[in-house]
Amino acid sequence: MTPSLAAKLRSGATVITGWNIWPEPLLAEIAARSGFDAVTMDMQHGLHDPVSVMRAIGACHLGGKPAAVRVPVGDNGMVSRALDMGAEAVIAPMVN
Repeated sequence: MTPSLAAKLRSGATVITGWNIWPEPLLAEIAARSGFDAVTMDMQHGLHDPVSVMRAIGACHLGGKPAAVRVPVGDNGMVSRALDMGAEAVIAPMVN
């Protein structure tokens, strides 16, 4: 089992994440199998919606890697939904 993102970050390790903007689960799985520590689904500038994020998170897990989600600006509800879908991390843009 791969260590969680939280465990890697707590240890001070560098975490390199693949960036996914396309709502195709196979691309997320390919990224997960390509040597990244995790894969981030970008809902802010990418083409992802909640359904494609859910599918991509599952694909990342099939690829053996954790998933992160960058939620759209101001969509606070998507933070909890992304975590409920299985994301290990959430990036909330434009938060001061």
